[in-house]
Amino acid sequence: MMRGHVPVLAVVAVLALVSCSHGSSHGGSPAASSAAPRPAVLVTIGGDATFGDGLDDPLRDSWPQKLYHEAFPESTVLVNAANPGAVTVERATAAELPLALEEHATVVAVWLGDADLRAKLPVATFEANLNDLVESLRDSGARVLLGNISRALRGAAGYDDAIVSVARARGATLVDLASALSATPAVYPSSSVSATTSAEIADAFSAALAPS
Repeated sequence: MMRGHVPVLAVVAVLALVSCSHGSSHGGSPAASSAAPRPAVLVTIGGDATFGDGLDDPLRDSWPQKLYHEAFPESTVLVNAANPGAVTVERATAAELPLALEEHATVVAVWLGDADLRAKLPVATFEANLNDLVESLRDSGARVLLGNISRALRGAAGYDDAIVSVARARGATLVDLASALSATPAVYPSSSVSATTSAEIADAFSAALAPS
């Protein structure tokens, strides 16, 4: 799928048809009708791990698909806006954010960070860029789930702190992926993943959605 000449995997899953029922009229009164509520729209933003790199069947085993099946009703629309490769926050803002806004996302799950770190972007710049991304999503009315990153990479602690700070400042829900992936600390947003790792990521996002 091409959006603005940037490859985007948009997997739209609508598994339940919405029907409208019309009541019968009595005494010449018009038939009553009711509009079905608009289904939830889940959009995922990230890089290779979110795109499903390394999986034999990304349409079945990517963490966005697993999250959709675990935590959302069948009527939910799933849009995996992730691009393959090392996706920085700046790139995600240019290529993935517009799709989330266009689809009127109600929930957006975001996992980014290591590409900016490897590019040696200053922590303050990373935090400002991430803040702008999350602010745009929150201003649109979406609930935002924001995954953190492992501190195994040199310099990752500052980035992880920035993710926590943005989540608090913007009212996003922090998802502790660093703890969920503690057995595989080398897995980052730009990593290829296994089906098992994808399931662990999905479980962490799903748990964050649960009422406290």
